Amino acid sequence: MDDDVLVIVDDTDLDGDPLEYRVTWSVDGLGTGYEGLELPGGVTNKGEVWTVEVIADDGEAQSEPASASVSIANSAPVMVEA
Repeated sequence: MDDDVLVIVDDTDLDGDPLEYRVTWSVDGLGTGYEGLELPGGVTNKGEVWTVEVIADDGEAQSEPASASVSIANSAPVMVEA
């Protein structure tokens, strides 16, 4: 079973405005077109390094980009019927 990669954002806006997020994902340094705080596990492969960049926006100003990376490790074998 492939596990989804979920980004958990812990932030507040100083004047209480609601926040929206611009999220971009890259794999091994290349853009992927994936957006959003959840990356489906089925799109990752062993040995890849996935990076997410998040920018918060309150409609008046944007945050500096924050990023995190995850290395995709080995996964359990899958039985395929012939």
